[in-house]
Amino acid sequence: LSVVLAEGIAGRVLEEYGAVIRFRHDLIRDAIYEDLPLSVRQGLHREAGQRLAQTGAPALQVAEQLARGAGQGDAEAIGWLTRAAREAAARSPDIAASLLGRAAGLMAPADPGRDRLLAERASSLMVSGRIADTLAACRSLLDRDLDPQVDGAVRICLGRALLAEGQVRDALQELEQAGSSPALPGAERAAARAWAAFARVSLGDLDGAAASAEQARSAAASAGDHLTVSVAMTTLARVSESRGHLRDALQITDEAVHLADESPGRLGHRYPIRATRGHILIELDRPEEARSALGAGMRISEESGVRWPLSIYQVFLA
Repeated sequence: LSVVLAEGIAGRVLEEYGAVIRFRHDLIRDAIYEDLPLSVRQGLHREAGQRLAQTGAPALQVAEQLARGAGQGDAEAIGWLTRAAREAAARSPDIAASLLGRAAGLMAPADPGRDRLLAERASSLMVSGRIADTLAACRSLLDRDLDPQVDGAVRICLGRALLAEGQVRDALQELEQAGSSPALPGAERAAARAWAAFARVSLGDLDGAAASAEQARSAAASAGDHLTVSVAMTTLARVSESRGHLRDALQITDEAVHLADESPGRLGHRYPIRATRGHILIELDRPEEARSALGAGMRISEESGVRWPLSIYQVFLA
């Protein structure tokens, strides 16, 4: 390559930068890039993506190249974008939502897998705290006939977004409709029940919330759904808190935090257990412990890209 690159270095198009050679300025790179015919650019990106895949490069790097060289219906690019999105979701749900949107954009509107990807994208938008975008994405999907399983997943996502907006009754309606669908897998029905239980606490239905949360907790534990276990246990803690049994509530949150710590990839912490624990500690007049719990919970949320509960932590810290 040194012979090939010599002219570019002599003409100050390229320069040394540590151990690598780079374009001297982004404008130079962009001008050369845009001067290539579109078909050539797409072919080069596709070849780069395929070669990166052969060398075991990260999925995101492969997907970025293949997507730039992809045309409508390109199954290889769609597959890599989807894989990269799912790998990114644990730490960067915002990036996952973007990649899933790009994958869906390459699919034909009638493709049966497209709605599933768009439902997955809506869930990533929710986790990343983009509530308005989540509501719009869910409602757009529900405006058309969906596969019953996809419909249930979208209604759960919509219910969560409505809860975040304070529209508790509307949220409960969507969650109960999802939870009653026989087409929904058991783990997702448990998730719908857990979030519905959370809504019932806010509406003052403590008995209904406790019964629904217990059912959800048992089903989620059997299915290995750590997020739903966290939602259900936090709801049970809020029921005890509302009844004035603060020490029982604290014990439940302590157990929930322990289970979340032990969950793979700390998936249980994608629900803000420590926010509820911190609030209970405030009520018990233990402010230093509360501050520690809330600070730790906020750090975990920020590290995992789970932004929707950050304002809750900030309010309780205040």
